[in-house]
Amino acid sequence: MLGGGTTNVEFGVLTGFSYSFFNKQVNAFDFLNQNPTITQSITQYKNQSIAIHTHFKMGYHRNKVLPNLGFSKFIGREDMLKQNNGGKSEVFYSEGYLSDYTLFNRIFSEVKASSEPNLLVHGLSIQNHYPFTTEFKGNLKNHDILISGTKLDSEQKQLALYARGIKETDQSLEEFLKSLDNLNKNVTESCMEITILH
Repeated sequence: MLGGGTTNVEFGVLTGFSYSFFNKQVNAFDFLNQNPTITQSITQYKNQSIAIHTHFKMGYHRNKVLPNLGFSKFIGREDMLKQNNGGKSEVFYSEGYLSDYTLFNRIFSEVKASSEPNLLVHGLSIQNHYPFTTEFKGNLKNHDILISGTKLDSEQKQLALYARGIKETDQSLEEFLKSLDNLNKNVTESCMEITILH
């Protein structure tokens, strides 16, 4: 899992290039949206590529950039909520957003349903995104506090909220990996096969 400047990290994972040499005033996906002829990505090595994001597809022009980079299917929050209303899939919330459990379930469903042996699934999570405030994330309970100390100041509370989100991600990821292990398919959980950006 990777994090920090999400579209810039995504640019690196998908294209193999570092965004650190570019103008810092423009994020990577704004650059790719303004330069649609740049299409080199790891999707060229796969027969089929699917992107799944638990937030809105239009954010950072992903709805335009990801198809340009070779993704034949892009599933976003609006697709998951629409299917949920139609009774086809379930969505769960955590940390103020659609949960990693929801993301991993959708990835698993796509992998399980696909007959393509050379499939890339690019998963993007937003579950543990800032702001790390109790107003947004909910109150901390005793079992949530993963840092030492009896009274937490505001920065320590933010850290504790972040750590709680990482713990929830780890639990969801463990269940997801067990599900993949039980599939009768050759699945590689790596940045080259299933990319999960947090």
